[in-house]
Amino acid sequence: MNMIRENAPIRTAVIWSLILIGLGALAGALAPPAHAQDTGQFDQPFDRPQFLIHITGHGTTSGPVTDDQYILYIEEPDANGVFREADGFGGTISYSSDFHTGPLTTPRSVCDAAAAQGLPAQAWTPYNRTNTFDCQLLTGPAPAPTEQPAPAPAEQPAPAGQPAPPEPSIGVQAPARAPESHVLRTIVIEIVEGIAITVILGGVIGAGAKAYRVWRAARIAREVEEATEAVQAVRAARGAFSVSGGIADEEYIRRLLAK
Repeated sequence: MNMIRENAPIRTAVIWSLILIGLGALAGALAPPAHAQDTGQFDQPFDRPQFLIHITGHGTTSGPVTDDQYILYIEEPDANGVFREADGFGGTISYSSDFHTGPLTTPRSVCDAAAAQGLPAQAWTPYNRTNTFDCQLLTGPAPAPTEQPAPAPAEQPAPAGQPAPPEPSIGVQAPARAPESHVLRTIVIEIVEGIAITVILGGVIGAGAKAYRVWRAARIAREVEEATEAVQAVRAARGAFSVSGGIADEEYIRRLLAK
């Protein structure tokens, strides 16, 4: 029974480590591939049209401030390039601009307008919204063109009086082989995952074993202290310490520690 209680911390650490490893493997299997990119979102219309505006400055209580950036806003600047935005306190902030285009109704149209201004592909967020989209997803490398086989030459009929030439032998078609690079990459990934799992499991078990040793040392120290107190109580009751009494005390301590 004592052995079962003493091994409980190690067994608990092993069980929890296996549970964590299983959950990590399940999450990795259910997670979508990192390279999968859905560009269908770029054709979904905004809930309200946006204008791409290059602002050059805005007003503050301390005076005008110079700006130089492109933003998305829901109102078109006037003929002088001025537009206003609510400041959240019942007032407005006036902005000046030197370029704007719109209305833009989809993320794709925003990416096209920004590219026309020479802006690098970047992430944009419609005004007062949180659905950010990244134009870099539209600028990935184009797929390589598929090589078309050359048309086979037309067969010429055999001259009259001559037998037709025999059909050329192409032999037996070899079975398709999996790309060696893909197989090698799969093996390397599995080896790395195995090493990572081993390291994690070893760390968890080591931590559990260390915690158990600390707990065991504290328990022994506590039992020794209790045994010492008990012996002192016995000595006090006897009134005097004798050789036979010392031997009995040591035997009493050994019995307590053997429990």
